[in-house]
Amino acid sequence: MCLFGWLAISFRADGLRWASPNYTLLVEDCSMGDYAMEYDKAKVDDCVLALLCLTLHEENDLGARAWKGHDWDALNRLHERGLIDDPKNKAKSVVLTHAGVQKCRKLFRRLFGKTA
Repeated sequence: MCLFGWLAISFRADGLRWASPNYTLLVEDCSMGDYAMEYDKAKVDDCVLALLCLTLHEENDLGARAWKGHDWDALNRLHERGLIDDPKNKAKSVVLTHAGVQKCRKLFRRLFGKTA
C-alpha cells in the first residue's frame, strides 16, 4: 500500500527503505511505480498520538493505557516528548501520561472530528 496522506501506513517489510539521510521514503511496491516523499515527522507523531485515543483503556488520574501497534520510531519520539512511558517492553500496550491523554484527545478531535 502506498502512503497517500499520512494515515494509510501499511507496507511490506521489504517495500520500504530510507533513500537518503534527509528521510525521503521510497515505496517500491506502489502501484504507481517508485514513489518518493519527504514527510513531516511531527505530523506523523501527532497522528499516531491521536490514533492512540481509539484504544484508550484503564484510565486514571495519572494517565491511561493504549494498544501500541504503531510505528516504533514515532512511539519513541512520543516517549522523548514525555507523552507516553517507554514503549520498549513486553506489554502490548503503552502508558500515556496525563498530558499525553489530554493531547491525544485534542488531536483526535482536530484531525478526525466531523465539522458541522
